Formats: sequence, C-alpha cells, structure tokens
Amino acid sequence: GYRDHVETCDGWGNLEYDLPQVLGLAFLATGSRAYYDGFVPAARHYRDVDIIHHAPEHPEWVGLNHPHKVLHFAMESPTKVDLGHTWTEGLLTHYRLTGEIRSLAAARGIADRLLLAVSKAGNPRQLGWPMIALTAVYDATGDARYRDGAVAYAEATLARVEPTPAAGDWKMGVLADGMAAVHARTNDQRLRRWLVSYADALLP
Repeated sequence: GYRDHVETCDGWGNLEYDLPQVLGLAFLATGSRAYYDGFVPAARHYRDVDIIHHAPEHPEWVGLNHPHKVLHFAMESPTKVDLGHTWTEGLLTHYRLTGEIRSLAAARGIADRLLLAVSKAGNPRQLGWPMIALTAVYDATGDARYRDGAVAYAEATLARVEPTPAAGDWKMGVLADGMAAVHARTNDQRLRRWLVSYADALLP
C-alpha cells in the first residue's frame, strides 16, 4: 500500500503522521521489540523512499517528502507537496538510537527545504508542523538556521492567525504545539501571549 500505480512515482505514500516517531517513542516507553521491529523499517522507508530525491520538473521539492494525498481524499487534485504532512522527529529518533547518519541527513534535507517555504504555508497545520520539524533539527544539530527558520513560521503565525480554535478547527492544536516548540527555544514573550490567549479561548 505504499505506492499508488495510477499516478506513477509522483504519488508515493499516504504520510498522515510521523509513524517512525510514534513507533520509536513506543519502543522507548515499553522496551518492546515488536515496536522496534516496526520502527526501523518505517524510518528507513521514510528516509529512502518517501523523500523526494529527484524531481526534474520541481527541483524545489527535492528534500521534502512525497505528496500526501494518494487514495486519501482526492485523486483528481494536483500533485504537490504539503507542509502540513512533513516531519523530522522520527528520523532524528532513528538516528539517535541507531547512529545511521542517513536519517540525520534526511532530516536536515527536509529542514533545509522548509527554510525556503514559509510563504507557502496556508492553514494552521502547514505552519505548525514545520515549526516542530525545524526545532527538532535545531535540537539535534545546534545549527541556528533551523531555529531562525522556525521563528519565521512563528512570525507568520503571529501576523496571520488569531489564537482561537475558531481560526482553524482542530489544526490549531498542531499550530499551538509548533508555537510552544519555538517559544521553548526562544522565550519570546509574544509567543507566550499567543499561547495563553489560545489556551484561554480553548478552555473558557
């Protein structure tokens, strides 16, 4: 089920969430070999198959993961990348547990492309997940470019999204997680105020 043959290789995957991270955390929490045995191939598949390594017609996609949509909601919709379905945490957990540097390189490749894509983010999830992805790579590498990139997504959020669930339904939870991740690395009080306002609106 990893590939749909209707749309050729442009349509790999149905990357709904960060499966490698889910399995990696489950293994760390339980020590269960069953989780580990799923975690390793999931991370390698994401790294080696689900990431775009060659796209002559869309070189700006190289480094990101393949489009999320095949057999998910609309076969007729245009093939494109989706910033709301892009993760690095599972790759980094795999790198930390196995030492496989290709997983670190893949996470950095995703982050490098996210640095250039702030203007492409539309809904709250497309702002939130890149913040989480970039702060994770910053934590793993110490490279300030990734922290600054996450800040750029946070600045876009401050300018465009009101801190209320009414601004974007359930996707606002992802955005709040992203804002919290950036706040934890910067202590920017504007982000704290946004988060507190969101929490007040969520739990009146």
